[in-house]
Amino acid sequence: MSRAPVVVAAGLTKGSWLLILLRVAAGVLIFVPAYLAAAGPAGEAAASAFFVDAGSPTPWTQFNQLFGDVIEKAFDIWWIWLLLAIFFKFFLDAAALACFTHVDRAGAQSRALRRIFSGGWAWFWSMLRIGLLSAVLLVPALVVLAIIVGPGFNITDLPADASAYNNMIVKPLIGGATFAVWARVVGALALHAKAAAVVHDRKNSFVAIGRGLKTLVSNPLQATVFYVVLTIAVTALGAFVLVSWRNADLAGGAWSTWFAVWIASLFVQAYVWHWLARSAVLIAVGRADGGVVSEPRSAPGPEPAPAAA
Repeated sequence: MSRAPVVVAAGLTKGSWLLILLRVAAGVLIFVPAYLAAAGPAGEAAASAFFVDAGSPTPWTQFNQLFGDVIEKAFDIWWIWLLLAIFFKFFLDAAALACFTHVDRAGAQSRALRRIFSGGWAWFWSMLRIGLLSAVLLVPALVVLAIIVGPGFNITDLPADASAYNNMIVKPLIGGATFAVWARVVGALALHAKAAAVVHDRKNSFVAIGRGLKTLVSNPLQATVFYVVLTIAVTALGAFVLVSWRNADLAGGAWSTWFAVWIASLFVQAYVWHWLARSAVLIAVGRADGGVVSEPRSAPGPEPAPAAA
């Protein structure tokens, strides 16, 4: 009995553990320099009178000032962090999609390490172009966010004395949620466009975006809803771990415990990334071959020996 691509993709296949480990290592390499660069400026800015005397809840102007101070003081190293994040993001996406296409469509016939790195280099620029084209679709979400958070938008009929709460809490939460969901939909489009490009072996970014859009429309539950729900959940998990770690009492051996929890959360995020990438490949393979491919194909075995005369 055939199973849905998202169910099959939950299992590990050849190259899965290597990809997950590479994703975790990339997360550490990206996060640590950014955290170290921001820790000092954030502490200095937060201790300033402008921020301390702001009262509670802190107005958004103070938060914006704090964020701006951190960015300005840490910019010398943050641009390196940004380049690393972009490189690892698109390289690992390309590597995973190429590896899973090879395993789930043609069968595993070469070493996973070789397939991962050759696929990453071969498809890197195509992944980058698709990512940039997809990012253009974030502009409407930014416009909606500006309208919601803007002073002219009245989200509820709150009394006049609750206007501060309305402006500082309600509007940003609704605006942020709207932007987050739309950004995840755009992320789903980008992922399935990348998978379509690799599966069809065509590097035309516009054609890939069109195929990705068709996938989202024709398979909304597995291609769109599944991606949105899973990515929001895993992002919330990562944020919860970091905030809890930041606010925890790190006396004794608590620091090493929280570090282990953070690494574990990186493994969870890497596995979800692996799950989504493989499901996108299986869906694209099914569309390319005229049917849903729900089980990976096995590598071709040796031809039978001729029968004795």
